[in-house]
Amino acid sequence: RIGRDEAVRTLKRDTRRFAKRQMTWFRADLQIVWSRPDRISEITRLAREYLLRTPPDSSGTP
Repeated sequence: RIGRDEAVRTLKRDTRRFAKRQMTWFRADLQIVWSRPDRISEITRLAREYLLRTPPDSSGTP
């Protein structure tokens, strides 16, 4: 059994490690387009362009 302080430290450490692994994985995916969250117009335009060029899923699931 560990104390609260150690549990918080461990959780923070493990969360940082997980986030780092995610970013490493995402950077390798060339289909991901990175945008700043304050650029809503750019994000909206990119999403619209993506949806217009991507064929709908024919499996029947939403």
